[in-house]
Order: sequence, then structure tokens, then C-alpha cells
Amino acid sequence: MIAVSNRVTDKAGATGRLIFGIQGRSGQLTLLKDWEVLRVLNQCSLKAEAAALLDGRGARIQSWMNEVAVGTLDILRAVELPFVSFHVSELALLWVD
Repeated sequence: MIAVSNRVTDKAGATGRLIFGIQGRSGQLTLLKDWEVLRVLNQCSLKAEAAALLDGRGARIQSWMNEVAVGTLDILRAVELPFVSFHVSELALLWVD
């Protein structure tokens, strides 16, 4: 899950923020709108795991995160956003093996 907001450096005050999800595999990343993220989350049975329990998944997760960091900007450019210049921040990672 990511938050996209307006990158404002010359104005004081609040800026809008949109929540999206990114899902998929290499070369097939999909952007989920906030309501689509909620629909997916409602279908999940979530259980948090300590980082030590991730075993060998750490490298795969980091590789996917790197790919998403690059692909997200391309995906967001294809969507009409109400921002002149946007800033993306990570909110959460839900990993399904």
C-alpha cells in the first residue's frame, strides 16, 4: 500500500493524499484504488510475522520492493492525479506466499 501526495515545497498547509495498492508479479504490476485495496483486505486472514520469521523470503521481498519502486512511477503517470508533482510513500506491505 502506498500514499501519493502533492510535493509542495513553497506553500504551507495541508495537501491531499490518495491511497493505492500495488499488486502483481514482475512486468505485471497493477494499481489498486483505495476501495479495491479494502476489498482485497476484507478477503484476507491477516497475521503479522516477526521479521526473524521471514526466513529466505527477505531477498524476494526486497527484490519485489525494488521493482515496485521503479514501476510505481510509470503506473502513476498513466493515471490522472490531481497533483502537479507527486510524492510516493510506502504505508504497508502484505506478502502472500
